[in-house]
Amino acid sequence: MTKGNGASGFDLSDLATVETIEHVVISPRDGQPVMSYGEPWTITLAGPTHPATLRAEQGRYRRMIKLGGIYGDNILPPEVAHEVVRRVVAERMIAWTPIDLAGEMRIECTPDNAERVLAAAGWLYHDIHFALERRTAFLALSPDGSVSTPGTSNASDGRTRKGSRSRPTGASVRGDKARLARSSAPN
Repeated sequence: MTKGNGASGFDLSDLATVETIEHVVISPRDGQPVMSYGEPWTITLAGPTHPATLRAEQGRYRRMIKLGGIYGDNILPPEVAHEVVRRVVAERMIAWTPIDLAGEMRIECTPDNAERVLAAAGWLYHDIHFALERRTAFLALSPDGSVSTPGTSNASDGRTRKGSRSRPTGASVRGDKARLARSSAPN
């Protein structure tokens, strides 16, 4: 069904997704971008159809089957389940602007290094996980530059989450938009 054909007017291309978004990391202390080497620390996140996401989900599936053999019908211990999800999040972090970690100069963005960073900074894990799970985070921009879907609005600036005691979250942008632009994705 396409617009103007007398049917519902819904066009599936209105819900097209982008491959990646750039996520500017916001400090939980002061709500300002985390600066690294003179620029905001920006992490490129893989979208739902990106090959990195597909590999991460296949790996998660394999790990869950293996863990099912170990734990049987029992529920996974919370720390084991968290490690599985943290690995998927780390594998969807496909690039970042230069950063240091515990005295190592300019660590490379790899899934192992991303997992170390997420383990060292729990607040960052929650921030990245939230950015990946936002319902409209990877929707392509409309011609007017907005992202909206039926039943949602793009009035939120993306800085805080409901129920999070106003903890700042990172800002995500698509493509070549300004690095510090706030996400138009609703919370």
